[in-house]
Amino acid sequence: MYSSIAAHLTAHNLLYLALLTHPTNLSYNQISIFFLPLIWSCYIYTWTRGHGYLSALHSLWSTTLLLFHRPREDFKLIHRCTLLTETDGKKECLHWLETYPEPLWERFLWVSKLVFGYRFVGWDVGAGKVEIGGPVSRGWWLLGSFLRAGVAFVVSDAMSLWMVYDPYFQWETSIDEVFPRRLAGFLGRVGLKGLSPRGVRIAVFGVQQYAVFYLVGSFLAIVFVSLGGLEIVGEYWGAPHSWPPLMGNPVAIFHKGLRGLWGKVWHQLFRQVCAPSENFSTWLTYLAFHRPWKSHCEIRWAASQILFQLHHPDWNSIFAFRRIPRLDSPS
Repeated sequence: MYSSIAAHLTAHNLLYLALLTHPTNLSYNQISIFFLPLIWSCYIYTWTRGHGYLSALHSLWSTTLLLFHRPREDFKLIHRCTLLTETDGKKECLHWLETYPEPLWERFLWVSKLVFGYRFVGWDVGAGKVEIGGPVSRGWWLLGSFLRAGVAFVVSDAMSLWMVYDPYFQWETSIDEVFPRRLAGFLGRVGLKGLSPRGVRIAVFGVQQYAVFYLVGSFLAIVFVSLGGLEIVGEYWGAPHSWPPLMGNPVAIFHKGLRGLWGKVWHQLFRQVCAPSENFSTWLTYLAFHRPWKSHCEIRWAASQILFQLHHPDWNSIFAFRRIPRLDSPS
């Protein structure tokens, strides 16, 4: 266990070291060739030791930063500041872009914000025009976040209460098993007696996961924005615009269907991690088969496998088709 944790920390430090190395010392191609094999070997070791979730996520993230992007040359950190104009007293939001710094300490802070910025919030990655929002009232933002987090807590608690009385979530039963008398009576009283047990259970699990993810994101956002108001943390970590909602508005499902679910409603923590490798695999598949539809189908399959692995870490491989038994199950 300790050896796998040490390997994971070693790979993380290697990523830091690669990004801290100035481009005049090692070029983009050189850090990719030198550091990526070392990072991958560490994560392969942690994978074999049972930390598949962490190794998969961080190996993709390291590959994204060192192979599919050139952060030292192209990325710029966005700094925002709110000023009062002298003429009419209105608030005006200004911003400036910080390129890769020369001093070592400033470079370390710049790299730290990049390594932990999985969604590239607050970064200009050279992909086009960056939208800079206007000033946001910290007090109103905190009040709204508290109210939305309270609603998410109530929803999560209600779904958890349902799971307590549904035998499907307590022991192994069929997902199409009829509801027990108490739950069936409740659905009958609210006019939902004819719903499919499979559909209801999928909806209950999905809503519960949505609420839990929303609560986690809201908790971190409220803590850091509050610390920012007390001037304990800086603008990058403590400003309201640095913490967009982790989960989107469910109304997008009714407008765009499955695309709205995965593109707007569900969290986007791994979009930047998987997008460059997805584009790379599209290009390779197109060169190999010269059929765009085939590459499209392969991308959808690969994305579904990655998502399943990230949400079900008891699978041993993102390309596995056979479920690996749990440790507590009979062999």
